[in-house]
Amino acid sequence: MTQFVKDSVPESVSNNKGDKTSECSDDEEFTEELAMEAYKKIHASWIMVVKVNEELLKENADLLKERDNLSIRLRELQNNLQQSRNNAHSQTGELQHLKMLVKMINSGSSQLDEILAKGKSPQDHTGLGYNGGQVYD
Repeated sequence: MTQFVKDSVPESVSNNKGDKTSECSDDEEFTEELAMEAYKKIHASWIMVVKVNEELLKENADLLKERDNLSIRLRELQNNLQQSRNNAHSQTGELQHLKMLVKMINSGSSQLDEILAKGKSPQDHTGLGYNGGQVYD
């Protein structure tokens, strides 16, 4: 920016340092017209800087809003993940319990199959600890 200002001001103006009687190089005089031209260039560059600054501020606000939205979305996804993990843990426990029940049912049915394989009728309880009509005191 300072380079632009230096380039836009004529050499005679920048070397003058307020002395109105000093001579200008190349027959240039410090005139109101030259000052106005330099002012217009500086003003135009300043306007451009202000516009760029406004655009950057708007972009910054948009990025902050996007960051906030993404932070909210991240928290929601983390909560969903935790719920899924808890659900998976409870489902695993239930599966283990059901496997144990199936194993118990299978062992009971294998004993029943063994009894039926011996060819006993369902009314014959001998061999199972039943001694046929004895009364125990």
